[in-house]
Amino acid sequence: MKKVVVLIIVMMTLFGTAWAYDFSAVAPSGQTLYYNRLNGERKVVVTGGFNPTGNLVIPNSVTNNYVTYTVAGISQSAFFNDRGLTSVTIPNTIISIGDGAFSGCGGLSSISIPNSIISIGDGAFSGCSGLTTVHFNADSCTFAGSIGGSVFSRCSNITTLNIGNGVKIIPYGLFSDLDGLTSVAIPNSVSIIGQAAFSGCSQLASIVIPNSVTSIGIHAFSACGLVTVTLPSSISSIDDYVFDGCRSLTSVVIPSSIIRIGNGAFHGCTTLPSITIPNSVVSIGDEAFSYCSGLSSITIPNSVTSIGDNAFSYCSGLTSVTIPNSVTSISNYCFAGCSGLVSVSIPNSVIGIGNHAFSDCDQLASVVIPSSVESIGDYAFSHCLRLTSIDLGENVINIGNSAFIECGIIGGVVIPQSVTSIGHSAFYHCYGITEITCLGRVAPLLGSDAFSGVDTGITVNIPCGTLNLYSGRWSYFHDFNEIPFLFHVVSANITQGTVQILQSPTCDDPVAIVQATPRTGYHFDHWSDGGIQNPYTYTAMGSSTLTAYFASDSGLDGIVDAIDDSVLVYAQYGGIVVKGCGGRDVWIYDVMGRVVAHMVKDESECRRLTLRNGIYVVMVDGFTAQKVAVFS
Repeated sequence: MKKVVVLIIVMMTLFGTAWAYDFSAVAPSGQTLYYNRLNGERKVVVTGGFNPTGNLVIPNSVTNNYVTYTVAGISQSAFFNDRGLTSVTIPNTIISIGDGAFSGCGGLSSISIPNSIISIGDGAFSGCSGLTTVHFNADSCTFAGSIGGSVFSRCSNITTLNIGNGVKIIPYGLFSDLDGLTSVAIPNSVSIIGQAAFSGCSQLASIVIPNSVTSIGIHAFSACGLVTVTLPSSISSIDDYVFDGCRSLTSVVIPSSIIRIGNGAFHGCTTLPSITIPNSVVSIGDEAFSYCSGLSSITIPNSVTSIGDNAFSYCSGLTSVTIPNSVTSISNYCFAGCSGLVSVSIPNSVIGIGNHAFSDCDQLASVVIPSSVESIGDYAFSHCLRLTSIDLGENVINIGNSAFIECGIIGGVVIPQSVTSIGHSAFYHCYGITEITCLGRVAPLLGSDAFSGVDTGITVNIPCGTLNLYSGRWSYFHDFNEIPFLFHVVSANITQGTVQILQSPTCDDPVAIVQATPRTGYHFDHWSDGGIQNPYTYTAMGSSTLTAYFASDSGLDGIVDAIDDSVLVYAQYGGIVVKGCGGRDVWIYDVMGRVVAHMVKDESECRRLTLRNGIYVVMVDGFTAQKVAVFS
């Protein structure tokens, strides 16, 4: 191998002298060709010819002064602008074709690259305007052109590309910018598709990638006209910008072998309507799907732990997103400019929301930030004009600069007690804010213009005894109202019953009195803290929410559970509830007749038993047994 590399270097050094030659000889096809010897070896390179025309056959060997030489290369610019050539036969002894060797040979209609070729120089066939067919059989070619030096640049009429069955590598940029190419079949001998191998083939609508391929390089198919792509299960990564700018792409099948989707892999695929990411994928790179304006839905599996910056930015057709609970941070600009995004679900695994993560999401109406989130980055939700409701998680520490600037927030905003700082212009021009409740006993630090544009006369609710501190740090406002804490009472299901606060807690008295009112066909069951009285006296020792639960009078899904006039049995929340059983023996059996529970006479008037899903028989003091179905 070392000998071959040295030979290529020597040959390419000589290729710069296309018109200097050591001797000439007549080719088998009749044209006079010029040759240069390679020092120390019985090998020569073709440096050109005497106005060659017609069908040229380059010999595999040539004799001069009784010495026979192997023809091993074609020099730089050897046949530059020889427009009279109509065909060229390259022998299997040739291992290298120099820069611009056949550039401007407009009469060539087809070319066959033999399997001996290892290297093809920049623009070797550039400007061959008549070239329509290429047969590529070089099974060990590792170098073909460079950036700005595509081997077939300006060969816009190539419509047929045949890749030989022995080819292992499609080198860097070899077939880039072939505007007339519409389809390619890659043989199953190929294991590597090099960087930019087919980039810029704007009419390439279909391609078959076999399972032999283990690597697809950066920009391999960028700016192609591909409509559908099925990736083989033999690859583990979709490399950076592989399908960047494929504006006609409507369908992609990603196999379960893929672990990583690289940076910009599908950037600018504007007609891609949806994509399913398999649960093998661990990371989605920066800009992976950015500017996919036609993308309306995407499934992100729980296997994904990392989503890069700008991953879905400016996907204007995206309407909803569920972020999996395997993700711990939402990166910078991740969903920025998703102007059609209406809803987003942020899981409890997320700790940080990055800068500009959801900026300019014009349709986003509400957002719930879970209690796991500690920081909200700069401009995170900036210019979300229809964002009318925000629920800040109870563990948020920092709200970044301009985090909610010019949002459409309407009504009240609750600042959790965990917040220590609110950045510059965080709620700038949020004109719809009518009330602020700040739960921290230490007033958060405010950056300049944090609430600029918000009415200075709105009520700011603050903890008892903190007026002096808030009136100093929050001097923008002047109407402060001291409250003990934030207390809510809610119904678990408003179709079953409603709730109300009869007495609210105050700074002087933390006792609240609440009442639940069931709707017809339902009865009050219990409060979320376990209480069963109604109305209920509750001592609020901090910010809290009390929930009322109701149950059907006829049991779950219409199961009739009355055993007699005084005892009620029904299934609820994955268990069985027995009411009115005080002073009675209650036996519960499974369908096999086995006792699964026994409540004796002195036990509670109301009893809830958690049981596995199934059918159970309940008997009270020998009364007729009732069947109860339990499921959760």
